[in-house]
Amino acid sequence: MTLLVAALLLLQTKSADPAETLAATLTADSVFKHVEELASDAYEGRGSGTPACDRAAAYIAGKVKEWKLAPAGPAGAWFQPFKAQGGDTRNVLAVVLGSDPALKKEFVLIGAHYDHIGLAKRGDDLVNNGADDNASGTSVALELARAFAAMPVKPARSVLFGWWSAEEIGLLGSKYFADHPTIDLKSIVACLNMDMVGRNAEDSIDIEGTGCSPDLKALFDRVNGRKIFASINYEQQGILNDTDHYWFYKSGIPAVEFFSGYHADYHKPGDESPKIVKPKLERVAKFVAYSALDLANAKTRPGYQKVK
Repeated sequence: MTLLVAALLLLQTKSADPAETLAATLTADSVFKHVEELASDAYEGRGSGTPACDRAAAYIAGKVKEWKLAPAGPAGAWFQPFKAQGGDTRNVLAVVLGSDPALKKEFVLIGAHYDHIGLAKRGDDLVNNGADDNASGTSVALELARAFAAMPVKPARSVLFGWWSAEEIGLLGSKYFADHPTIDLKSIVACLNMDMVGRNAEDSIDIEGTGCSPDLKALFDRVNGRKIFASINYEQQGILNDTDHYWFYKSGIPAVEFFSGYHADYHKPGDESPKIVKPKLERVAKFVAYSALDLANAKTRPGYQKVK
């Protein structure tokens, strides 16, 4: 390699937009391969407290360990075990440590629940596969973890990843983390939670809960200047207690939910991976990547306010 070529390559590397580089690694296929795995019959619908749900947790932990994230559970573990109706279960926690000596003590939280409702009691197909609910959000979070861990220069703040269990029986995993945090909850600048992000129109998304932080809504509008989605529905500005961002909002953290809407297969065996809209997974992954990176590098934290 000549000195001129080397210099040009170095110049290109230095001038590359880290956000564009990060987003470019997130593809529909890379996300979908996790959906196919976690929504396969082998995981028996990932019912909280079952061995099948534990296998899903082990799959997630195995991937983040492979990608060299740091464990963020109690005592340096990947898992945060807790008791729930139906049996013992566990959250999976991992972190990409930030690069700024001071700001790395603050965190952007990316979350998704990985459990589902398990096996049906009757019918020809007993497996509630939960491809959209919520293998979709789980898998986007997985690929975001891989992408952030692979960044040659990490963002200023740390990025915490939480895969919650027992959401389907009362948001119990996220509540357990909020009640027994493994980091100071005050150090979390924002929570970006994903629940059912793989169905319906490819080019639209609901972002619920922005009433708790006009700064987050402004950020999402800026991010969508990249024309990722044709439309964003902000209609639900309040915080409903229907998925895991609720407990973070209750803890004083700006928190939103990414949601693609209900469908006829909700909580039924028909929620299978072939029905996932693969390009939508990529759009969600890129949108959350841009948003999380901006939050991780911003000089100030987004504001928080209570909403009705």
